[in-house]
Amino acid sequence: MPPAAGHDPTVLRREHAERFVADQRHRARHGLPSLGMVLVDGRSPTVTDLSCQFVFNGARKLLYSAITAGHAERLGIDTGFLTAIPSGGAGLKQRSRNPFSDDVARALTDETNLRRLEELDLNDRGLRDIWETIVATGRRCSEAVGLRLDCTATAAWPCCGTTRPRSATTTRASASPSPSTTASMPAAPRHSSSSKNATAASQQPLTAPA
Repeated sequence: MPPAAGHDPTVLRREHAERFVADQRHRARHGLPSLGMVLVDGRSPTVTDLSCQFVFNGARKLLYSAITAGHAERLGIDTGFLTAIPSGGAGLKQRSRNPFSDDVARALTDETNLRRLEELDLNDRGLRDIWETIVATGRRCSEAVGLRLDCTATAAWPCCGTTRPRSATTTRASASPSPSTTASMPAAPRHSSSSKNATAASQQPLTAPA
C-alpha cells in the first residue's frame, strides 16, 4: 500500500510505481481479480494481459500529460514515480466475439425493435444506423461509431445500408455490398489527429522537466 493510500502525490516514489506494475503482472499471470476496477454488477473483473496493456498505456498517457502541462512540477510529484510505468505495448488484440445465432440476429434486426430504438433516438444521433452496422458486420461499437469517411466511400464496411444480420450461418461473401447498398452507406466524420497523438504519446519514453 503506498503512503496515504496514494492520495498524496508528493510522497509517491519510483518503488511505489514498480510495486503497482509487479502486482498487475502477478494478477494477470494467476488470473486474480482487479483491485481498482468494478463491473456494472459490482463484481471485480479478472486482470489479464490485455487489461494490463490498457492500464499501463493509460497511466503513461496520464503521467505524460501531467509532465507536459506542468501539473507534475506544480504538485511536486517525484520524477522517479512519473517515469517508472512501462509501456504496455500494442501487440495484444481483443478476442473476437462469437457471431450471433440466427434467432438472436433476427430478433436484433426485427423491424418493430428497430423502430422502438429509433423512437428513443430523440436527438437523431443515428442510433439505428449504428446498431444495424454492428449487427450486420459483427464490428465493435467503437469501430462503428468511429467509422472514417473514406471507409464508407470505399465500401470497406459490408452491409452498412441493410438490416441483414451477420449470424453464424452468414458468410463474408454473402455479406458483400451491392452497388445500391454502397451508395446508401452513411457518412461519418474523420478522426481528428489528437487521437493519433495520444496513442503515440503512450509509446514515448517519459521524461520530467529538470
